[in-house]
Amino acid sequence: MSKRRSRNQITDRKPTTTAIRSTPPPIRDARIGPAEPQSSARLFLYVLGGVCVLAAIGALANRWADSSSRANPFDARPEWLPSSEEDRLCDQFMWKRRAGDPTANLLLGREAVPPAGEWTEDDAEQFQTDTFLRDPNLHIVTIRRGPVTRGIPSYVFVTQGNVAAPRLSIRKKDGRLSSEQRTMTNADLHVGVHGGKVWGVRSKLRD
Repeated sequence: MSKRRSRNQITDRKPTTTAIRSTPPPIRDARIGPAEPQSSARLFLYVLGGVCVLAAIGALANRWADSSSRANPFDARPEWLPSSEEDRLCDQFMWKRRAGDPTANLLLGREAVPPAGEWTEDDAEQFQTDTFLRDPNLHIVTIRRGPVTRGIPSYVFVTQGNVAAPRLSIRKKDGRLSSEQRTMTNADLHVGVHGGKVWGVRSKLRD
């Protein structure tokens, strides 16, 4: 008589392969539609966005270049090349002023004076120009030659930045007394050269 096997009895029989089932792959819902058109649309949007960004960067670069050319209208002028003794004096003053060298003031003809008393319009103009030339923050972009008047060569210091002169009591030609303080931006400083010195003549706004 055979004995019944216990449910807990260990058997050497190998499990059948039919008992092992793999998880079936997910079934795509037909209502969702294929994924390829969505990927293509997304790629198109990425490319379009990149093109727009590059176009914006190009526009900003062109605008910056245009503004730079307008801010420096002297790039198209002939290059300043000193040739005469007066040219070299102006050139020396420009480079000393650019370097912040205080000895640049030694090349100026007039002494620094306090702005006291009354001034005529012509004297005030010369004093204000000298004051601008003595400003340590003055930046001379380039130099232009002017006409020769009574044997005195003239020059124009093309500057960039802000300059200011102290307040003066100026007697106008019609007799009025006016209290004025002059400030300028990107001024053209007209000077004359004689006696081995630079003399301020007048200051004008850039043409």
